Amino acid sequence: NTGNTTITAPISISDNLIASVSCPALPIGGLLPANSLTCTGTYSVTQADIDAGFVTNIAFATDGTTISPDDTVTINADQTPSIRVEKVGILDDGGDGRSDSGDIINYTFTVENTGNVTLTGVDVTDAGVSMSGGPIASLAPGAVDSTTFTATYAVTQADIDAGAFTNQATATGTPPTGPAVTDLSDDPADLTSDDDPTVTDLGSMPLIALDKVADTPAYARPGDIVNWTLTVTNIGNTTLTAITVDDNYADSVSCAISADATIASLLPGAVETCAATYAIQAADINSSSLTNTASVSGSNGSETVGATATANIPRENANLVTVKSITSGGVGSMSGLSLIHI
Repeated sequence: NTGNTTITAPISISDNLIASVSCPALPIGGLLPANSLTCTGTYSVTQADIDAGFVTNIAFATDGTTISPDDTVTINADQTPSIRVEKVGILDDGGDGRSDSGDIINYTFTVENTGNVTLTGVDVTDAGVSMSGGPIASLAPGAVDSTTFTATYAVTQADIDAGAFTNQATATGTPPTGPAVTDLSDDPADLTSDDDPTVTDLGSMPLIALDKVADTPAYARPGDIVNWTLTVTNIGNTTLTAITVDDNYADSVSCAISADATIASLLPGAVETCAATYAIQAADINSSSLTNTASVSGSNGSETVGATATANIPRENANLVTVKSITSGGVGSMSGLSLIHI
């Protein structure tokens, strides 16, 4: 009571934001000058208030005849804008159960407004992939969006050789006031840390194959040369290096790509041809067959793989060759007939 007379009529409060203000009964005898009466009311803060950064309301009191001056109160709202994004990658291997160059990684992004103010122009960027979708016009606090943004990436041979593809996206949102907020994407599969890049395992599968074909004379004789063709194929999905071809019989082995029995590097699906020679020995003729084994080995940097191939050179049926030798001369000349069994 700021006047000099006692207020005896009931007091009520009007407030532009509070629908109902509760005032206690007046003291017996009324509200004396310089005395006060406390009335209460509640107001639920809205998202618009937080986005605005403050709440302002106006109230006045009346005893039915006298109206107090307006009283304005402004309460600042603490704004804590923040955003979070998770990124998940799934490899589409085409159904063959292994990763190959050109296979596609499909990415999905889950964006969440983790702050207390509405974010606008929410976008996700990722320099390493082909992005689709967005931006999101408005994202309320606590809202989660997992359908707007997607991305794809075509796997390269270098990725497969590395064993995995790793990359990270960035989410950005604009609060009602202040600078934009950002967040580096997190891989939900890794529970040990936050804001870690998404790692897609590409499953290295090093494999090598060797094929061997012999080109032999129709009738094998000691000293005849056997020519072998050795075909090396990388049938895995990783690049192989330090490839070595060996042959237990061959006098020498040379590959088309080099002057010796080595191949420096072989991409998946690539084929290299090597040649080997062998001079047939008498012991080989006497045996039922000449069985020859070749081998190849290579490494993808962390694992060594190999393969073998065999080729049999059957001993041909003996060829009976008849040679007639005649010597003539004067008296005492001789003639004879010889059979040579080869």
